[in-house]
Order: sequence, then structure tokens, then C-alpha cells
Amino acid sequence: MRIFKLKISLEKTKIYREVLIEANSTYEDLHMVIQKVFGWQNTHLFEFNVGEYKIGDMHNDAIGDVTVEAALAAISPDFKDFQYVYDFGDNWEHKIKIVDDLEVDSIMAYPVCIGGKRACPPEDCGGVDGYRKLLRNPKAYEEWLGYLYDPNDFSIDWANKRLKDRDCCRKGYSIKDLAEIFGQPMSTIEKWIEDSKAMIEEYLWEYEGMTMLDRPGAGILYLFKN
Repeated sequence: MRIFKLKISLEKTKIYREVLIEANSTYEDLHMVIQKVFGWQNTHLFEFNVGEYKIGDMHNDAIGDVTVEAALAAISPDFKDFQYVYDFGDNWEHKIKIVDDLEVDSIMAYPVCIGGKRACPPEDCGGVDGYRKLLRNPKAYEEWLGYLYDPNDFSIDWANKRLKDRDCCRKGYSIKDLAEIFGQPMSTIEKWIEDSKAMIEEYLWEYEGMTMLDRPGAGILYLFKN
């Protein structure tokens, strides 16, 4: 398996993110990664402009602009530079560059954020012009937002925590999933995980209080069968 290193920059701002994503991921997967690592809320339509192709959600394409369904198209290595547009009202344009094509690291769970700078603009703030007004006087927007916007409020840990959301493309098995796969009680799976923790710890993560086992590490499941 190959991994793409991407740099995603929000145009006309100083906001960017760097991510590693599996090369066989779809543009729909990438859409969700961008939503999570930037801090968008996925409440508007989106579109990728890749060469002459317009890739997006054909089911919600009211004007018939989309030519390729994002959920069915894998990220193409033939286009090193392309664009992602989110919210056609505010028109947030993101420049995406495939910086590198890497070998997979077997102990790393993908996708993962490895770099970035500055906080995402609030949803529906009026696009780049509204964002610039916000930067000049954040206090004036505090009541509308319900918090005081800090343009520097970003951390890699925060981004990676959002990538663990179930609606993102990081795949994982819950204890319930594993119990169904192996036809065992959940208590048996819990004991196996506890007994095997030294070997599988790098594949374990938490989501809303549940223990999850990464699918990239699912090869380790042969231990359970044996």
C-alpha cells in the first residue's frame, strides 16, 4: 500500500494542514479528512476540481455540475495539484498538493495529520471577506459565535482526535464488531484485548468511551483465531 502526503491550503489565508492518507482513498474520504483536520462542520456542499473533472456528490448536485461521483473515484496520482471547494455560498477554496508518495508505515494508522497552522474560519462567516473582518475585530463576533475566536487555536492532537470520528475514513472495529466477526461474547473479546495489549497497543484507540482496533492493524487478528 502507498501513502500520499498532502498539503492543503485555504486560499487567501495563512491556514494550512499537512496529512498522510492511503493512496487508495476516495475523494469522498479526502473530503471528510479535510472537514475534520480544518474544523469544518460538513453542513454544505463540496466539489473537487481535478484537471477537467468536477468530482463531488452527484446525488445533491442540483445544477448538474458534477461529472464524477466522489465516493467512487480514488485519488489520482496523475494530478499533483488540484482544488477543493466547500460551501458554494462562502466559497472556501482549498489548494491541494500531493507532496510525496510514500511507503506505508505498518505501525501508523491512517489518515493522520502531521502539520498545520491557524484555526479554521467559523462556518457561515461570509467567506474570505467576512473572515478578514473577523480577524480585525474578533470581539464583535463573540456573541454571534458564542465564543471568542482565536485565529491561532490549532493543534495536531486536536485534528487527529477529530479524525477518529466514525463519520471519517479512519476505519476501526469496536468490541461489538469483533464479537460479531468471531461469534464470541463481548466479554471474551475484552479479555483477549486486555491479554494482548502489549502486542496490539499501537492499533488501539478510544472513541466516545469505546475501545477501537484499527483496521490497518487487522492482520493481528490472526492471533485471536489461534
